[in-house]
Amino acid sequence: MSLICAIELQLERPYVFDVFPPELSGSAQSRFSSAYPCIANFFMIIREQGTRKALYILAFITPFAIVVGGAVGWILRALHIHF
Repeated sequence: MSLICAIELQLERPYVFDVFPPELSGSAQSRFSSAYPCIANFFMIIREQGTRKALYILAFITPFAIVVGGAVGWILRALHIHF
């Protein structure tokens, strides 16, 4: 883990997600946010923007990411670039 990530985790601890049960320690919550960053970011969007706006954001971002990923994959295959 980089120094910047460690500092960010220390700064975020007072603002831990409300969805975690209170018996979870700060380190358990930090491990969750490192293991599942997309879910952790979604929970932060819910907390900062509200549930309704977070669902609108999710409804736009998910199909957009799939379309962009498909387009990039198609372009790479068309150019015969394989990983």
